[in-house]
Amino acid sequence: MLSAAALAAGSTGPSLGAGGERLRAIRGITFPAEQCYRVRDVFLEREDFKLHFSDGYILMAAPVEGRVFAALFLAATDTGEGEIILMPPTASERQSLARFVDAPVLDENIRTAMMFFTDDTGEVLRRLIAENPFNHADPEAGKQLTRDWQPVARNMIGGYETRMVMDSFLAGPSPGFFAATISGAKLGRFDILLDPRRSEQISVGQVVWQEGQRFYDVWTSFPAASVRRPGGKARAAPDLGALEHYRIEATLAPNLDMRVTTRATLVAGSTPERAIAFELSAQMKVTRLLVDGRPVECLQNEALDSSATRRRGNDWLLAVLDQPLEPGSRHEVEFQHEGNVIADAGHGVYFVGARGSWYPSHGLHFTDFDLLFRCPRRLQLVATGRPVENRVEGDERITRWKPERPIRIAGFNLGNFEQATLDLGDYTVEVCANRNLEAALEPPLAPLPPGPPARRPTIRNAPVPAAPMQEERPSPTRRLDEVAHDSAEAVEFFARRFGPPPLRHLTVSPIPGSFGQGFPGLIYLSTLSYYQPGDKPLEKLSSGARMFYAEQLRAHEIAHQWWGNLVTARDYHDEWLIESLADYSALLFLEQHKGAQALEAALQGYKNNLLAKSESGETVESAGAIVLGERLRSSRSPKAHYVIIYEKGAWVLHMLRRRMGDEKFFTMLRELREKYEYKAVTTEEFRELAARFAGSAPDPQLEAFFSQWVYSTGIPTLQMHYRITGKAGGKAQRYELTGTVKQSGVPEDFSLSAPIEIQLPGRAKSIETRVQTAGGETSFSLPLPQRPARVALDPGNSLLAVKQ
Repeated sequence: MLSAAALAAGSTGPSLGAGGERLRAIRGITFPAEQCYRVRDVFLEREDFKLHFSDGYILMAAPVEGRVFAALFLAATDTGEGEIILMPPTASERQSLARFVDAPVLDENIRTAMMFFTDDTGEVLRRLIAENPFNHADPEAGKQLTRDWQPVARNMIGGYETRMVMDSFLAGPSPGFFAATISGAKLGRFDILLDPRRSEQISVGQVVWQEGQRFYDVWTSFPAASVRRPGGKARAAPDLGALEHYRIEATLAPNLDMRVTTRATLVAGSTPERAIAFELSAQMKVTRLLVDGRPVECLQNEALDSSATRRRGNDWLLAVLDQPLEPGSRHEVEFQHEGNVIADAGHGVYFVGARGSWYPSHGLHFTDFDLLFRCPRRLQLVATGRPVENRVEGDERITRWKPERPIRIAGFNLGNFEQATLDLGDYTVEVCANRNLEAALEPPLAPLPPGPPARRPTIRNAPVPAAPMQEERPSPTRRLDEVAHDSAEAVEFFARRFGPPPLRHLTVSPIPGSFGQGFPGLIYLSTLSYYQPGDKPLEKLSSGARMFYAEQLRAHEIAHQWWGNLVTARDYHDEWLIESLADYSALLFLEQHKGAQALEAALQGYKNNLLAKSESGETVESAGAIVLGERLRSSRSPKAHYVIIYEKGAWVLHMLRRRMGDEKFFTMLRELREKYEYKAVTTEEFRELAARFAGSAPDPQLEAFFSQWVYSTGIPTLQMHYRITGKAGGKAQRYELTGTVKQSGVPEDFSLSAPIEIQLPGRAKSIETRVQTAGGETSFSLPLPQRPARVALDPGNSLLAVKQ
C-alpha cells in the first residue's frame, strides 16, 4: 500500500499498480498553454447551478487516460466578468442561504472558478467554446495562466483525487461529479458541489477560520433538479454496498500501538465498480488488503469533502481491484492495519479516540461482530457485546466479545479499572472506574483563559473545564457502587418505557474529558460524571453544568442504547430525533428521581440557552431549523448545534408530551421503538406516528406544529390580559372571563394552542381552555359559575415560549 502523500513526494518505493499510476497522473495534472481560450458568453448549466462566463479565459487541463478532469475560468477584470446563480428549492434552504449571504438566492460575480469533475463538463465546455465565433485559442495568455494556476490546481485537486480515481475505474457510464472553488467579488472563496453519490446532490459552502478554529459553513444543501422532478427518485444516490460479519483481532503493544486484522464480507453495491472506498481513522494505516484471498492495491488518502468525514477523523481508503465487482456479489476481505488511536491522559488513564473508525467501514449497517483483543495484562479492556473469553497468557490479557444481536458500530475502552457488576435478571450492567485521576483534573490546575462562561457543557468532544481547585480530590472509584446502581436503575426505567435494550450486557466505562458516547453495549462516560455536584472537580462549574454531569449525562448515553443503537436516523436532517430522544429520556429519568421540579428547572435552563444572545444580537435558537443538524455547527454560531439539537429538541418532545398526555406519549415512544427497531426513521415518519396520538384538536396531523418548531425557527413571547365581569348574589350567579393573548417575536403565520387554566374556589380540579394564537392579539371569552381564584397562562410550562 502506497499512500497519496508518498506519491506526492515522489516516493521511490514499490512499483505502483493501476490505481497508484492513475493517482500520480491526476496529482500531476497539467494545463497546456495551447488549451487556453479567450471566451465570451459561455453558459454552463450543471443541474441547479447556472454559470455564465461572460468575459474572460478558460484554461483546460490535459487529459488523463483520455479524460479531462479540470478547467479554470479567469474573469477579464478584477471585479469579475462571470456570474453564478443558484436558487434553493425550499423555503428552509433559502433561509439557510440567506443567513450566510444575506439573500435567499445565490447571485455572485465570479472572478475565478477552478473546476474539477468526472462528468461530461470537459466535453460540454469544448462544445460551448466552439459554438461562439468570438471564442478563440490564446496560447500567449495561456503561458502566464499556466505558470500562475497550475501549482494552485495541483494543490487543490488533493481534495478530489480519490473520487477521480474511483470514477475513472467505473465499468459503465457514470454521471460523475462536478465541483468548483469560486472566488466571488463579494463573498470571497466558496465551494459548489454536484455529486450524484450523495443523498443531497447539490451543496454550497465555505471554509472559515475563526479564532484559530476551522469551520466548514454549509450555506445550502438539497437534492438536484433531476431527482426532484416526478420520477426522479430512482436517480437518487446509488447503493454503495456494505461490509458484513466483522471478525476483528487487535493486539495492543505495551506502548498501546495497535496491530489489527479485520475480516469481513463485502457486499458489492448496485454499480459494477473496480475501485471501492472505505473509511478508516486517520491514525490507522493499512499495510495489506486481501479480497477473496488475493492481494489488492490499496490507496489511503484524506477525505473527499471538507465536512462529514473529516469531522469524524477518518481517511478514505481506496481498494483498486483487477476486475469490477458484480452488483450484489459477496466477497471476503481482510485488512491488516496498524496505528494508535489511544492517548495517555496521565496517571495510567487512557483516552480512546472518539473520532474516527478504528477498523475499516463502508457505511453503517446492522451486522454481527466478533472482537478479539490482546492487551498488556496490567490493563482491563472492555468492548461492545458480551464477554465470552477472558484469560491471561504471559504478559498479555486476552478477551473476546460478541454482541448477541446485530449492531452498526463497535468500540472498546481500556484502563486500570475497578469494576462493579449488577445482575438485573435479563440484563447485566457493569460499571468501570479508573483507579487514578487523569492529569487534567489533578491539582494544581491553571485557571481558564479569559472569556465568556459556557452556557452548557457539550456532550461531544468539548475540552475539560479547567479551573483552579483545591489540593484534595476524591477518587473516581469512591462513587462506583452508586454510579452502578444509578446506571442499572436507568436501564430498568428505559426498558419499562421503551422495551428491552438491544444488548443484554452493558458496560459503562470512564473517558477523560467532558463528553460521552454510547456504543451498543458500551458507554464512554466523562470522569466528571463519577462525582457529585459538591465534589471538587465540579464545584467551579455552573449549577446547570453540575446537574448535567452528575444527573443527566449518564442517563443520556444509556438512552442511546435505544435511540441511536436500535432506532437510527435516516440522514443528518433526522439526527435531531436521536439526540433529542436521548436527552428527553434523561430528563424523564431525572423527573423520576428528583421530581417534576427538576424537570422544570432543566427545561427552563434549556429555554434560557436558546434565548441567549450572540455578539450580533441574535438568539442562539435563530441560528437555524433543528433539521439542519450538523450544519448548525458553523462560524456564525459555533455553539448553536448542541443547544438546538439537544435542548430545543427536548422541548419539542416535551410539548408533544403535554399535548398527548403521558399515557399516549409513552405508548407512542414504545411504538416508535418497535416499528423502527433496526431501521432508520425520518422526521416525517416520526410526525406521522406522533399525529396518531395527538388527538383531533386543531392541526391533527401536526403539520403546523412541525413547520414551526422543527422546520423553522422562532420562540414566541406571549402576554395575557383578562378581566372578569358579573357579580355575586341571587340564585343564578353569572361571571364572564374575557381577555386577549398577544403573540410577538415570531412571524405573522406562527400559531400555537396556548392553554389557560382557571381555578375556581373550593374546586380541586381546574378548568382549562385553549386559545389558538395568530399574529397580534387573539380574543377569548368564557362563562363561569364563580369568580375565579386564579387565571394563568400555561402554568404547566407546556410551551417553549416567553410569558410576560
